[in-house]
Amino acid sequence: LFRQGRIVLIDPNPIQPFYHPTVDFGKLLQSFKCGYEFDFKEPRIIESNGTIRILQTRSLVYAEMERFLYLWIEKNSKVENLTDSQIQLLLHLLRIIPYAETRNQVIWIVYQARVCFTELLKN
Repeated sequence: LFRQGRIVLIDPNPIQPFYHPTVDFGKLLQSFKCGYEFDFKEPRIIESNGTIRILQTRSLVYAEMERFLYLWIEKNSKVENLTDSQIQLLLHLLRIIPYAETRNQVIWIVYQARVCFTELLKN
């Protein structure tokens, strides 16, 4: 939520033994990464000759919100919080694998986790 020029994060599970803003950042990044399309639109995945092509179906609004959050974390937080937020994103992506209803959703989640892990290695 935006309130008076500030971002206010709402944690749906505030009772945790470990709390850090990066947990919320990771949840937000997962929401922006997956978006409405993950819940209501089957990912388009094409398999042929031992290769898998994944066609992104995420709206530009989610992509822009994800970009904004990354920039906000970089500008307003410690450097390690960006890396920690990416680790939280990776954990949240892996956590939702058991809830995937189709094989294509599992492939999409694993692909997104791989992209996230690759970004972590660059840092």
